[in-house]
Amino acid sequence: MEPFINFMIRASVYLLIFSAGYALLKGNQLHVRYQRIFILTSFAISLLLASVGIIPLNIPVVTESQGVIRSLPEFIVVAQSGIMESGNQLFMMVNSISWWHLLPIVVFMLLFVRLCVRLFHIYRMIQNHPVEKNGEVSLVIMSNDVSPFSFLRWIFIPEHIRGSHHFDKVIMHEQAHYRLRHSWDVIFIEIMRLLFWFHPSWYFFRNELQSLHEFEADSFVLRKFKVTDYQRALLDCALGAYYIPVTNPFNVLMIKKRFMMMTKNHTQKAGPWLIKTILLVPFLVAAFMIQSCDIGDKPAETEATVSDVEEIKQYEAPEYSGKIYDNVDQDPEFIGGQSELMKYLQSNLTYPTQARTDSVQGTVFVTFVVEKDGKINDVKILRGVSNELDTVSLRVVKAMPDWKPGYQEGEPVRVQYNLPIRFVLN
Repeated sequence: MEPFINFMIRASVYLLIFSAGYALLKGNQLHVRYQRIFILTSFAISLLLASVGIIPLNIPVVTESQGVIRSLPEFIVVAQSGIMESGNQLFMMVNSISWWHLLPIVVFMLLFVRLCVRLFHIYRMIQNHPVEKNGEVSLVIMSNDVSPFSFLRWIFIPEHIRGSHHFDKVIMHEQAHYRLRHSWDVIFIEIMRLLFWFHPSWYFFRNELQSLHEFEADSFVLRKFKVTDYQRALLDCALGAYYIPVTNPFNVLMIKKRFMMMTKNHTQKAGPWLIKTILLVPFLVAAFMIQSCDIGDKPAETEATVSDVEEIKQYEAPEYSGKIYDNVDQDPEFIGGQSELMKYLQSNLTYPTQARTDSVQGTVFVTFVVEKDGKINDVKILRGVSNELDTVSLRVVKAMPDWKPGYQEGEPVRVQYNLPIRFVLN
């Protein structure tokens, strides 16, 4: 769960930069189509940059000389009960997940269910009311008094509007939403809410996108009708604000702003907006570099000394040389397999008393090399937590019995492994 949270933090930083840039560059001159594209792509680019720029916070950096370190299954040491086997995934999750891990999952599920309920509500409305074909769209004739709205190719209108002199303006407005594919924008923004429900930029962009949809639809209608006639239709159709948030409503409580837009000169150019947007690039690059480089949290190749804990015996490994392989025909193996390795760790790893007293917890990454003769060598801490946790992890790994060596083309070779040991306080 933590990698996902780290990913969302990174994406949130990029989205914040986009929303701040949008607010600063928007000004009074609106290029509606370009702004709509800007908002939609902001979410996609934020997620993309967060994915590309990730160097996971808990994965050690590997140097070129080390090759690619193979990672063993994570082993968890629980303070309350001592040790548990990493093979018991359910027990691991229950003991390691806290309320702040569960909160994003709970909110995600609630929002997803609400979105499904709203879509099902639209489906039921289509099924329970008369539907008439009107060119490329379908009219859903509503018996109750609602404000007209559209969703994809369905236009929902109250029955009394069909005979009014505003009917053609209403239909053209909703057809504009369909032709400009505004419903897909709304669906996309609602899906993004599942991920960015906590982010104020989502609510800002959602409101902006809703306004842009109405501006575009209004501009479409004004190609055929006079401004005064269309404005009168808007006022007459402002019967309330009943609509479903995943639809394009005819009235979205922004009549005044729409009236002001109708009187502006619509010969807009995208050039100035494109030039202004380039100003965001340095900020995005800076955020990308800062988050990717993981400044201040680089893994340190440290090794506990004998004086740290008296029970650690002198460890004098013989000198080994040769290439460390990252891809071999036959992997090294702890005698008896993974299950025996877990039993060994379970029998020898205990939560240090001082670490429990100081409420210290976290994941220690230990790297070691399985030599050609199966011996464990070059044991180091790639990412430590505290002296107590690092020391006990080193002691147990250094004391491991010999493994079966790895083989490449029939010859024994050196293979490096990474063992994550997570210490968890209950």
